[in-house]
Amino acid sequence: MKFKYTLLASSFLIMISSQSYADFRGESTDYSQAQQIAYTFTPGTYALNSVNTILCMVDQVNAQDMLNKGVYTALINFNRCGSDIPWYRDRSQSQQLVIVNSERDSNTTPQQIEAWIPNWSLSEDSLVLIKAFATITQEPTEAEPLQDFTLRWDLYAQDADGIVGEKVGGGFIKAIPSSERDDGQMLVEYFESTPIDDEIFTSAAKILKDPKGRNGLAITMESWDSDNENEREYYGLVWDEDITSNRVKVQNGNNFANNISGLNGDLTCLARDVVSTAVLEYGVYEKATGNEVEVNTGFPFIYNNKHGYIGYWGIWTEDGVVPTENEEVFKIDYVTGNAIKTPVKIETVENRDEENNLQQPYIVSNESGEAITFEAPKKFTLEFDSKSMSRNPSKDDEYDGDTFFLEYSGNGNLWGFPFKDLKVLNFEFPFPAVLKDGVELTKSGDDEPKYVVKAWELVQILDTVDAKDCSELNLVDLPGKIPNNVDTTLLDNRLDIPSYEGLLPAVINGKLQ
Repeated sequence: MKFKYTLLASSFLIMISSQSYADFRGESTDYSQAQQIAYTFTPGTYALNSVNTILCMVDQVNAQDMLNKGVYTALINFNRCGSDIPWYRDRSQSQQLVIVNSERDSNTTPQQIEAWIPNWSLSEDSLVLIKAFATITQEPTEAEPLQDFTLRWDLYAQDADGIVGEKVGGGFIKAIPSSERDDGQMLVEYFESTPIDDEIFTSAAKILKDPKGRNGLAITMESWDSDNENEREYYGLVWDEDITSNRVKVQNGNNFANNISGLNGDLTCLARDVVSTAVLEYGVYEKATGNEVEVNTGFPFIYNNKHGYIGYWGIWTEDGVVPTENEEVFKIDYVTGNAIKTPVKIETVENRDEENNLQQPYIVSNESGEAITFEAPKKFTLEFDSKSMSRNPSKDDEYDGDTFFLEYSGNGNLWGFPFKDLKVLNFEFPFPAVLKDGVELTKSGDDEPKYVVKAWELVQILDTVDAKDCSELNLVDLPGKIPNNVDTTLLDNRLDIPSYEGLLPAVINGKLQ
């Protein structure tokens, strides 16, 4: 019984670009073959995006192909799923170890998945153990993309030595398919409570929608609670393509609301077909050949059954502890099928080695003792003209004539653009100047442009339009109330972490090894 990852919660807002773009040197160049992905973001969808992120992570453990094979380990790339704030999406690896046991007694019983995620970092100084339990009752179909699916997780405090303490948070997702409801709609509930530093972040949603996402109704909530204040935001959303195409009516409120009728904020009409576009990631290509410009940013590694990543900007490990010189460290190649381990050495030094180009006090070398060099970002200049270069010329015309000094560190990370605040509903966020595909860049030291850009990932922010465009959309209460705590009737994982010493990952980023 296979879990099928689907953007069930906010699919009504997703606008995947299908436009094709001219290439520079034929259909087979890197430029012309590069894929583009577009996301849509608006206040009120934070909780919906959280649901999608969690489901994406569940999908990457590939519990179906490991059914009844005992305990196994999986590596998931959290950045593949994105974050709830779209500016922080990243194509680089952010590997997280997951211990999984997927079981099913017979063809007539639900599939049950137990999972443990040790050393999950909530903040710089806070680690937790996540224990999760999921059930899948029926095989997903196109008509019912999620079927009966439940997921409950609990967070337990964990110190740097792996000692597990008390429960500090948790959450759940529960889906009831349309086949089990009289109105033919799918109902999804979600809630989570997570401690972050000195605050508690809480997010919740109730979504009622047809399985294909053409119409639906939702109420969402997010809050930050501390000793001194409580900030809670609610949003009600309604859309119906059969009544009013490409329009979403939204109402916000900062009071304590059990349902949509309790919201006290203004009504806003947002347009799916009138958007402002920001680019999250650009690829940079050689103008003459269309070949992608690659920058050696770093690599993942494993040591003492722990995982990390090291590169130009420094080092990351799953528990925040840097391996010592006496520990065996292996560079891991995740691309070539089965994981290939290559011995490397990571040394801590008092003074940074300039030749090693590592922006923290470490030297990385191969088995022969040769230093592994990480490249500095490549620098470019651009004389900006909004009419010929911008995806949003009316918003970027204030930068006409300015010189942009840009840096590219590979993996889609091109930065140096000016920002300004863009307001949607009651939310303001920094909005960068953006480039069309094919805009030419001049590398520092060159006399002419020899490079071009192409967007890899974009976010589309729905623009506000006249309220009368949404006059036929009705915000009404959903069945029941928005969740305000974890559903304790759902099965939970109460088992200690099983032994996984010596188990190489059986699944990496959703693929069997």
